[in-house]
Order: sequence, then C-alpha cells, then structure tokens
Amino acid sequence: MTNGLNSPRVLALLSVAGQPRLAKRIDVLEAMGCRVHAGLFRRERERGRMPQCELTELGRIEDFRYLSRIPTLWRARATVSRLAGQCDVIYAFGPDMALLASLATSKPIIMEIGDVVTMQVRGDLLGAAYRRLDRWIARRCGLIVTTTPRFLSEHFRRWLGVDTPGLVLENKVEARWAESVRAGDGPPRRRRGPGDPVRIGYFGLLGCQWAMDTLHELALANPGRFEIILAGKEWPGADLKRLLATTPGTEYRGPYRSPEDLPGLYGSVDMAWVCYPPIADGDWNLKWARPNRFYESCLFRVPIISRAGSSDAEDVTRLGIGAVIDRVDPREAAVQLAGMITDESLAAWTDSMERVPRSVYSYTDEFDRLLSEICRLARTSSRA
Repeated sequence: MTNGLNSPRVLALLSVAGQPRLAKRIDVLEAMGCRVHAGLFRRERERGRMPQCELTELGRIEDFRYLSRIPTLWRARATVSRLAGQCDVIYAFGPDMALLASLATSKPIIMEIGDVVTMQVRGDLLGAAYRRLDRWIARRCGLIVTTTPRFLSEHFRRWLGVDTPGLVLENKVEARWAESVRAGDGPPRRRRGPGDPVRIGYFGLLGCQWAMDTLHELALANPGRFEIILAGKEWPGADLKRLLATTPGTEYRGPYRSPEDLPGLYGSVDMAWVCYPPIADGDWNLKWARPNRFYESCLFRVPIISRAGSSDAEDVTRLGIGAVIDRVDPREAAVQLAGMITDESLAAWTDSMERVPRSVYSYTDEFDRLLSEICRLARTSSRA
C-alpha cells in the first residue's frame, strides 16, 4: 500500500471505454494507493464498466482497423503529453496505447497485453512489419504485463526476442471475494441427482456460432439429457435467437452484472462452457489466451468444457476438472461430449474441483509485485 504524497501518479491510456478488465485494473491500482487519471478513446461498441477515476476523452477509433488508428493517435499526442506531465508512470493498455505514449512523452511506460491479434502473428511481410513495430514499442517500455504466461514467454520472449522486464497478471478473481465464495456466502448451489439433466452454462459475450451449433446438436441428439443456460450479451457473429427457437431445453437469462450475478449463475449449472471454437494452426491468440470463465468456474467448483490445444485445456486435463473437446464438426463435437459426460465423470470432476489450489484462480501477491514495479519506475521518473 502507498499513501499521501508518496503515492505514484499513473496515467492510464485505454483504447476503449467501458472494458471491464481495464476498469477493474484501474480500480485495484487506486485501491492500493495509486493516483490514476485515465485517457481513453471511444468506440461504436462499448461494454459499460468505466473506471472510477478522473477521465479525459482522447478521440474515437474503429474496431479492428489497427493501421487506420495511427493518424488518430498522432492527433492525441498533445493531450497525452500534457496529461503525462502531471504523472510519474504511463500504464498503456495495448501496443497502440504504448505507441502513443512513446510518441508523446519520455515518462516510463508499462504496457499491458490482454490478447494478441492476427496482425501480430501473420506469416507474411505485413505481419513481419507489424512485429518489428511491436518489438520497437516493447523495448521502449519499462515493464510488460500480460494476462497469460504464454503471451510473455511465446510472443515477447520467443517471437520478438524482447528482454524487457515482465509480469504475468492473469484475469483471476479477487482474493477477498474468492475467500467469501469458498466460505459458502451466496445462494445455494444446484443439487443434481443421478439421472437428472446435466445443465451446461454458457456465460459472457455470446458471440461464438460454433459453440451454439454444438450445444444445439448436443441437446437435439440427447432429448431430456442436457439443458443449456445462456447469460450475457448478444454479440455479432452468433445467432442466439435461432438457438433458442430451435433447441429444446435452452434458456436465456439476459445480460448480467459481474461479479454480483456470478454466484447465482454458476450455482445453477453442472458444467461451464469454456470451449473455444476449433483452433487453426496459426491462431496463436486462442492457443495462448485464457478466458475469464476458466477462473470463475474454478472458483465456483463447476467442471469445465474446454478446447484441446488451448492453455486452459492443459490445466483441465492436469487437474482432472472437466472434458476437453478436439472435434471440429459441431455434430461430432456433440457426440464426443455426450460420451464424456456421465454421472460418474461429473462426480469425479466436481470432486477434483474441490482440490484446485486457490492460486490457480485467485490472486495472491501479483498486485503487490505490480505496485512495486510502478513505484520503481516512478522513482526513475522523478530522478529524470
């Protein structure tokens, strides 16, 4: 913890307003004593959770059009330079924000990476050029924070050859909240009896058509054996209305608040859908990333349905806490899943969930280490 005049002043740069992970990160930094001011860009689609700190709008950018952002970032330099003059450290969420910080100020930069986009790992000349820019940005940072170990070890260390200090800060759940949940606070959990339908929960951004097709095939081929509970935000790319209209035993509970509504959602299902669609050879983001639902499922002791080849599938197998799908066709995936889920396997997975170490899904000392790094860089800034 820090306090008073020794509190580091942090300028957070966000390429999107209302993204829950970014807001949560800023709120935690403020709770630990940092004084945070956020400069953010607006987009057409925004998810709703804003950081509870002072805000300055920097402009508007478009989704997925990474190169077209450069003129917008260039125009924001003067504002960022002015804001940086009142701060000790820049906390940039993403390489585009770290690039903006590099162009606008000489203050120490921390870059947090929550995903790796296709452009960064393409095998053509454009991908190589983008990686050269990535390398240039990363080497100008004082610290790289990644949300999965493989983003750091594979993308930055192996692909880019960058030795900038790194810290892994996964999207785990808050320690105090984890203690409360494990102590039994919250609504009672569903008690499934032998032969009762297996209730599968698909929560979050509902944008995966492959998932919906597989769940449709699963319910259709096994009448009365499976129930599908969906909750979250409809997202382009998936036809939720068609799934509900054509699939028996499905229920959509609408958008939800996190973390307030999570105990009720996870407590009402027997398994959690944490499964990516089929992963292509070059889809490194899906191979390296970890969805929030992995950590939430472990917290609430709900067995997981995962995708072979993903980071979380390794832990699902190692810990014995769920089923791992390797089929590509939705119908074949449904057959595979139906064969894996029995009363016996579900009981074994649930029992194994009780023994998952808390450090797998809950923060321990990660934020203390991040704060230590921020203070170190702030001292560097004050000496300069």
